[in-house]
Formats: sequence, C-alpha cells, structure tokens
Amino acid sequence: MKLFLDTSALVARHNRDDAHQEEALKIFERISSGELAFTKLYCSDYVFDEATTTCLARTRSHGAAVELGEALLRSKSIVTLRVDEKTFSEAWNIFKRHEDIALSFTDCTTVALARRNGILSIFTFDREFDAMGLHRIP
Repeated sequence: MKLFLDTSALVARHNRDDAHQEEALKIFERISSGELAFTKLYCSDYVFDEATTTCLARTRSHGAAVELGEALLRSKSIVTLRVDEKTFSEAWNIFKRHEDIALSFTDCTTVALARRNGILSIFTFDREFDAMGLHRIP
C-alpha cells in the first residue's frame, strides 16, 4: 500500500517540542517494522519545502531543519514526487473550489498528487485531509 507523508508528521518527528512527536515516532517505527503495511512512501517537493521551513520556524534550529531535509533526500524508501504544470493547475482548481476547508495550496498539491498516483492514505495530524477522501494515519 502507498502512503503520503505530510508536513505535520515529518515536523513532529524532528521537533522535540511538538505535541505529536511521541505518536509520530511510534507510527514511523510501525511503518519501518512492517506492522503497518505501507510498502511505498511518498512526499513532494512542495512538502519538502514546507516541512523544512516549518521545522526551522518552530525549532529555531537550522540543524534540525537540515536533518529533516537530508533524511528526506537520502531516504531509499521515500519517493519525492514533483509538482509539474498539470499538478499545479489541478491543485489551483482544488484550492479555488474548497474555501470551506482550511487547505493550504501545498495541501492541494498533495491531494492532486495523491489522486494522480493512486495514493489513498496520508500520514498527517491535519484533519482537513479527511474531507478530501484521503484515509488519515493516525
């Protein structure tokens, strides 16, 4: 099964002060051990940007942000999807249609990429993805 990694999960893993860190670490361990049956992990270039920037802002640690970025770039198990022109356009249409849901434009790119790549689950602490038809972990 495929799983998209969202910013909130990635930042929680790398930020000691994040309220969700313990839960994020447990879920990443369950994925690594095979207890959760996700065989393909995905991220995007927009989530990479958002996650490293958010990590820097919340931790005030350049080192923590670099550690997060390097972990994503070096990972052999995470595929980084790129937002191309078609995805950008799809995301913009999602953004325009859903003023009732607090989705950022980056979130909309995630939804567009997930749909295009047959990804049904997302590891995030953001409930807004529920309304977009993605199965949220936790």
